[in-house]
Amino acid sequence: MRYALLLLTVGIFTTGCDKKSDESSNAGSGPNLAPGVVNLPGAQGVRKAVVRTVTEAELKSLHTFMYTAYATNGKVPTSQETWAAIQQADRKLVELIQAGVLILIPNPQPEGIWAYPQESLTKGGAVLTQQGVERKTVPEIQQLLQQQ
Repeated sequence: MRYALLLLTVGIFTTGCDKKSDESSNAGSGPNLAPGVVNLPGAQGVRKAVVRTVTEAELKSLHTFMYTAYATNGKVPTSQETWAAIQQADRKLVELIQAGVLILIPNPQPEGIWAYPQESLTKGGAVLTQQGVERKTVPEIQQLLQQQ
């Protein structure tokens, strides 16, 4: 994955740019891009894949913490307890939660969802349960969240 990102970065810098120097050259920029930054085809997909990969890796890390606490105390830690513990241990996980990329369930139940990436609500995907990181469809996620 790092090799692919390195190749993409090198390719961007070595191919040059035929961009005009006037303000109309920003027409291809996306709404979240700074002036003068062009949204290259495929770059957005790469960014999303990186976020998705990092999120699943962080979900596995979060599962390790939450499951250990569950096995030790007999109850799944609340979002406040989880937040307090991860602030000391996992900066990347903290950043993802603060950015709203990962959502912690306030009072998770052993048989329900413990955490999920925000995009899973609309696209389906990875969720964190007692079993670990699982892939679920949107209807499955909605049903599990209603049972919380």
